[in-house]
Amino acid sequence: MAAGMVFGLPEGLALSTIGTLAGNCMSYGWAYHSRHSSQPSALQARLGNRFAGFSRFLGQAPFPAVLAARLMPIGSAVLVSIAAGLLKIPFIPFAAATLIGGLPQNLVFVLIGSGVRIGATFQVALGLALFALSIALGLFLLRRSHKQGKVAESDCQKTD
Repeated sequence: MAAGMVFGLPEGLALSTIGTLAGNCMSYGWAYHSRHSSQPSALQARLGNRFAGFSRFLGQAPFPAVLAARLMPIGSAVLVSIAAGLLKIPFIPFAAATLIGGLPQNLVFVLIGSGVRIGATFQVALGLALFALSIALGLFLLRRSHKQGKVAESDCQKTD
């Protein structure tokens, strides 16, 4: 919101997007380089089988999986970044999905900060539309990734 207040809509959106991307990439990099491949991660040991499912979800299609996680209105950006780093998913799909997935949220915050009146019908409708679009796209990508995971899993079982 501060970027919108100080710089206005276009510059504020660019600045907040760069900041969001940089922060998430630092979290990813820290996790990526702090994990020793010869040791199971503490997260993996703590979560057991649940970690394997999450690992498959992020590993099979990293871009749509990270994008879906970013577009969901619940969850933690830091946890997504750390999990992606621990799982050593490729950086480019992670960064691209983080960039695209953060735009709707950044736009809403910058609009509010740039002086958009909250009570105005247009701004409320725009905020609700962005929120609904974000959820719908996130759910679509989540279901698609889950469906692809089941297809790949059944293909593996057939070859056994």
